[in-house]
Amino acid sequence: MAARLKYNFHQMVDTIDLTLSDSEESDAQELKQTPTPCYTSLPLRCARATPSRPGKRAREDTPCPRIRFLSIKRARKESHAQSSAQYLDGVFKRVRVLGHVRPNDITLPEVLDVPTLDEAVVSSFAWDIHWLLSEVGLGWVNTTFIADNRGRDSYAMQAQRAPRGTLSTQRWHFPPRNARGCAHGKLMLLFRKDGTMRIAIPTGNLRRTDWGAPAPSCGQLLSGTGQSLDNFVFMIDLPLQKQGVVPRADNEVAFQRELRRYLEAMAVPLDIQKRILQYDFAACAPYRFIWSGDARHPFSGFLSLATAVNELNCAPPAGAKIDVEYATSSLGRMSERFRAQLWFALEGQYYSHGIIPTYERRGYAFRIRFPSAQSASTAPNCMRRLDLFSLEVSPGSEEEKFLDATLVDNPPKALLSRAKVLRVNWQIGSVHGVQAGSVEYWLLGSVLKRLILETPAYGTSENSRNQNRGRSLDSFLEGPCIVNGNLYLTDIPYGRVLSVNLTSQARSLVLQYDGEPNGLAWQPQRHRLLIADFKMGILALDLESKQLDIVMDRFNGERRKGPNDLVVAHDCSILFTDQGMSGLQDPSGRVYRIKPHGCVDVLLRNCPSPNGLVLDATQSSLFVAMTRDNSVWLAHLYEDGSVQRTGRFSHYFGIGGPYGLAIDEEGNLLVAHSTLGRLFVHRNDGSPLCTVTTGHVGKGTTNMTWGGEKLQTLYIIESESASILTVDWHCSGLL
Repeated sequence: MAARLKYNFHQMVDTIDLTLSDSEESDAQELKQTPTPCYTSLPLRCARATPSRPGKRAREDTPCPRIRFLSIKRARKESHAQSSAQYLDGVFKRVRVLGHVRPNDITLPEVLDVPTLDEAVVSSFAWDIHWLLSEVGLGWVNTTFIADNRGRDSYAMQAQRAPRGTLSTQRWHFPPRNARGCAHGKLMLLFRKDGTMRIAIPTGNLRRTDWGAPAPSCGQLLSGTGQSLDNFVFMIDLPLQKQGVVPRADNEVAFQRELRRYLEAMAVPLDIQKRILQYDFAACAPYRFIWSGDARHPFSGFLSLATAVNELNCAPPAGAKIDVEYATSSLGRMSERFRAQLWFALEGQYYSHGIIPTYERRGYAFRIRFPSAQSASTAPNCMRRLDLFSLEVSPGSEEEKFLDATLVDNPPKALLSRAKVLRVNWQIGSVHGVQAGSVEYWLLGSVLKRLILETPAYGTSENSRNQNRGRSLDSFLEGPCIVNGNLYLTDIPYGRVLSVNLTSQARSLVLQYDGEPNGLAWQPQRHRLLIADFKMGILALDLESKQLDIVMDRFNGERRKGPNDLVVAHDCSILFTDQGMSGLQDPSGRVYRIKPHGCVDVLLRNCPSPNGLVLDATQSSLFVAMTRDNSVWLAHLYEDGSVQRTGRFSHYFGIGGPYGLAIDEEGNLLVAHSTLGRLFVHRNDGSPLCTVTTGHVGKGTTNMTWGGEKLQTLYIIESESASILTVDWHCSGLL
């Protein structure tokens, strides 16, 4: 899945219930009778209710709701209290390098988390055994080392220099050798004392240089070059199978199946092979494990890649334009047969001997990003070309022509990358300005993942700068709307309407066009999805035919400033905000109402940046978020259609302001703040009830909608990380 370094893949988290300390036990007994929802600033953690002031009891309003995280790829409902599991949905991270400060990077000790380990299985091609056993701490954990047979004597010599008492914890395994291959796999299976297992797949070896560790204070490195390399690591934490579940080979997740085949091919001890069967691999469904072996293992190599492409529905249809980019620091021979095998695998097909694809006819664009000798030698902290194979190509050969057309210099900006990253994107041409289809998938090391919602198909959009204060961004999700079990979203800068099935978690591109879709609303009376488009006005989308019609783009001959959000009233009227670039410097935004017969009214004028809006249960009170005024206005609607006594309902602080609004059946108003990473919840009289925080997931809480069987699940959009958060609410919401 991992991409260029500009993409930031955030970790996905689950519910973690906070436990009470000893000093809080007595207070907890009292509060059990009258709990009030209270949300801490910890990321997505739900704490017990606490009195607002010392000596006062909590209000008897609502039970404490449970917060969970719904990733775009998979919903996780299990609670893992008091668990060391952090990456329940999988995450890609860059390895932290000494002297290069980057947020969210990780070190090898953080990956291993040695104090929580019960047993470890680690595989690598090159090693720094003394460093692993002593400084990293694997010497005090029962560890199985899987290494290439050719370095047996060298590893034994290094192990002898480890601290006393560590030899008894080591078990070395050398996979069967063949004439040409070697044990080059990089894998960690970390079994923890709490019953979970972490799978870590790095792109680098288990050496100081690959993990950015400082050099020893004296002496030379036992292995490696002494220079730091840039690497990635994929991690996922898996729980044990539920009691009574018998592992079955015919019910394996694809990732588990390929991992099992790899361990069998490496002849890993049976106790390890049996132990991994005890774990639930359901969270690995969005990923595929790619591995290669010799001719004795027919399911490996290109067939493993082709199978993964098909299983993730990444195979391009006929006529698709395919763009392939491969970034690497080492290259071998790029023979015609190798290229043919690679192309067929990327198409989800298996290569047959003698069939050579015509790349130009197939519409491929292929680039190999490889650092030249000059670029590598001038890179910071790289005194010479590290781990690079020199290409020896015969003059005038087909290989030379291929490399001349595809090889692109990849000068490192700070560090020489050791990672091998393959990005494949295919697109089908557009019809009437609507993108018919686009899919992108990434292969980082041994892990393949398909991307749909996290990033755009490829490239950037000039419209994206409007959503991020002049800086480009990969996506900006808004407008959540649930229709028939599907959550519809808009990606503003790329003109996309997206869909997530809330049962199967299947994602799809509904529509892409030359616009800037923002808010969405379902109009049940006419069975159509309404879109507030910043450029084109109010649109209506037929979900079956995908036909897009204009409902309103002008008022009295004048184009709108830029519609933002909309709601549908019980009488089929459409209320929407026309925000544009209005603000305190230009309070010219408006709120309109389109009546069922087509007549248009102006409900509010002189609005400083009107954004989200919502009606109360009686449809007589209209709440409007004024983002750049950092406030929410309340307008009273009368039966004759007039609006009177409009005023501020609540006021906030911060760089941004209130964005989306929602209301529940008790009249509580929920306000999403765009830069504080929280929802402010007010009672119907305006007094504060509680706040909901998103913690480290992101601070760009923009919009929300109600869903679930009884409309008691609140779906929150965190646009900064392109995430969907959910809250189990104590009562039903109003749509």
